[in-house]
Amino acid sequence: MASQSLRPEFVQAVEEAFSQMTGRELGPLTAERPLAELGLDSVSLVELVLNLEDQLGVRIPQERLEELRTFGDLQDLVDQVEAAKG
Repeated sequence: MASQSLRPEFVQAVEEAFSQMTGRELGPLTAERPLAELGLDSVSLVELVLNLEDQLGVRIPQERLEELRTFGDLQDLVDQVEAAKG
């Protein structure tokens, strides 16, 4: 289940990763906003996640990417990975 709200540091990391990848702005991010709105194919989504991993210092299992529907789902997955680290 998606988080109620996105943390500012998560939003900043996603915006930077997306901008580096595409040169475009994301627009407003909410936990409910679908990742599909980005118009990325599966390869581009993996690239976005790799950039995000670098920004946040985490490693997200690629097999879990299929579960992601929203930015809230992505933040929840990052939180789970961080909690498992430490």
